[in-house]
Parts: sequence; C-alpha cells; structure tokens
Amino acid sequence: MVKIKYTFLSALAAFPFLASAATGTATINISADVNPAVAILSANNTALTDLQLSFIPGVGLNTASEMVRLASNDTQHGVDVSLANDVQLTNSADASTVPMSVILAGKTLSTKVTPYDKTLFADGETSPMQLSVKATGDTKALTAGHYTGVINLVLAQSTN
Repeated sequence: MVKIKYTFLSALAAFPFLASAATGTATINISADVNPAVAILSANNTALTDLQLSFIPGVGLNTASEMVRLASNDTQHGVDVSLANDVQLTNSADASTVPMSVILAGKTLSTKVTPYDKTLFADGETSPMQLSVKATGDTKALTAGHYTGVINLVLAQSTN
C-alpha cells in the first residue's frame, strides 16, 4: 500500500512538468506614449504606422503618406507641430543621406513651429489630414542599399 501511494504521489509531482512540455509561451510587449493635452493619431484613432517609401528605377523615391488626426483637450487653443530635427534617410551600406520633407495638411514642417488653429478641431480632433514624407531633391541616382530614417514630431498646445 505504501508503495502504491509513493508511486501515485510521484506521478502527481511530475504532472506539472509533463504539462509544461506540451505548452507554449508568448511574449507580448505593450507600450503607450501618453500626453493628456495633445496627440497625433492615424485617421482611425489608432497609433501611427511606419511609412515605407518605394523606389522606382529611373524615377526615384515615391512619396509615402498616411491619413492622421491631431487631437487636443483644449478647446481654446490650437496645436503647434514641429520636427525635433531635420529628417533624412541614411544608407546603411555607405552612410550616404537623402534629405526628406515632411508635410502635414499641405504645410511643410520644419524645426520651427507650424500652428494648426483651434478652428480645425471639432470634439477635440481635426478631420483626417494627410501626413506625407518625400525626398527633398532628385533621387533617381541613389546608390543601392537599405535607407532608414526617423521622423520625430513635436506637438505642443498653442498659446494663441
């Protein structure tokens, strides 16, 4: 009887290890950038996506765009938008660069503030507006490589 109990208890003790061999795991990273005053979101109110520029031989880089909205919790003021730094693509193969232009709702952004008036906001959001990035100059003769860059937008509640 003692031998049966010992065998049964040993089997119970090993059961979690047997079960874990048949299971899988998943790691899901989550994050949120929170500013309770202002935000820029995709037009469907989700996080912005990465933009991929296509290259056509003999033509150069195409413009990449996404429809976005500005959001604000202040009905008395608009939102000021600027670039944290000039935008460029850098070729990982030879470190050559391509200056880029960023356009929001027809206004070319720079490191200086571009105002978006409070009259553009209804219920705390603008209507969808186009955010585009394009090469500043001719890109027909780019050298082969993988070009990457980052657009860092700065949003602030306007004082006007």
